[in-house]
Amino acid sequence: MTGCEGPRGRRFPPTGSCLEAEPGRRLVMGVDVPGAPGQTVMTLELDEPDGAGRTRLTLGQSCGSAEERAVAEQGGALLPGSLTGHFARR
Repeated sequence: MTGCEGPRGRRFPPTGSCLEAEPGRRLVMGVDVPGAPGQTVMTLELDEPDGAGRTRLTLGQSCGSAEERAVAEQGGALLPGSLTGHFARR
């Protein structure tokens, strides 16, 4: 990823830290957002709910306002397509 678009259209490089990891199951990241008074916490969880070889991806993110939530939802909606494209190239 070369950059992210903030709520006002400003691009910035993604930076942050890994807060917690359970390989193959859960990743919790602290993401630096310019102008925010701390990191935004993002959670990605994977599970196989029906045992049929399909994976469910659940995303979560802390948001300080309705505007931040709307931006997070837009970004979250793009992630499954990005992952599909990534794995299709492998």
